[in-house]
Amino acid sequence: DNAIENLEKAQEQLKVYRQAVLKYAFEGKLMKDSTCFKNVEMGLACEAAQNINKSVNPEEHFLYIDIGCIDNSVNRIVSYKEYLWKNAPSRAKQVIKSGDVLFATVRTYLKNIAMVPVEYDGQIGSTGFCVIRPKKDILDSKYIFHYVLWDKFINTISTFQTGTSYPAVRDDDIFSQTIPLPDLPVQKKIVEEIESRFSVCDKLEESINENLQKAEALRQSILKQAFEGKLTEQWRRKHKDLISGGNSAEALLQKIKVEKETLNNKPKGKKTGD
Repeated sequence: DNAIENLEKAQEQLKVYRQAVLKYAFEGKLMKDSTCFKNVEMGLACEAAQNINKSVNPEEHFLYIDIGCIDNSVNRIVSYKEYLWKNAPSRAKQVIKSGDVLFATVRTYLKNIAMVPVEYDGQIGSTGFCVIRPKKDILDSKYIFHYVLWDKFINTISTFQTGTSYPAVRDDDIFSQTIPLPDLPVQKKIVEEIESRFSVCDKLEESINENLQKAEALRQSILKQAFEGKLTEQWRRKHKDLISGGNSAEALLQKIKVEKETLNNKPKGKKTGD
């Protein structure tokens, strides 16, 4: 239990460290050389995503990415759904491209955010995402991906949520936010610095997860041995005479009685001075 508690604390510390890295990165403190940041409205640095053509072939199939396809613990697309257009969900409308950042607009604090890899280029995303498509000549995809994962950005955008059952923000709420924007080569260098530090975190997290699994396996092994009688096997061999048969209590009393009589029958030594 103590081992698991310490490992879980280490996991939380890694999350804090990741956020510290992002804070330093976007405040211009991660680079050794002085970097000029200018705050730019995100909408000015991004392109609009396109919706599907209404004349699409109903028998044509496509890959569909919705919020459930994202693993928010690693912020990656980990699965997809496949449909014919005639069976398409009503939310299957946005054409996504490699390098887009998908930002779930419902419950933004859950961070259902991921970058679109090349294998999903030209496929379809849910309207539950704000598709952040950077202008390649001024904004690096990975730079803005890390920026929208920063707690400061999440906390700010979460204040725009409306609704109770499904609190959500609008695309305009996201694109109206500002982003600190240095020149493109500097952005790429900052991304390298972030990912270098995050790769160390990833290795540590992998080790922690392995040890958590081992700890849980050990716990189950202890329980298995306990209820199979193996945990007390050595003790039971040592006290076999006390626990054998159905009269263990009587056997113990008889043994005590015999030992008491033996002690009483021993000749007592003479006291000094007799």
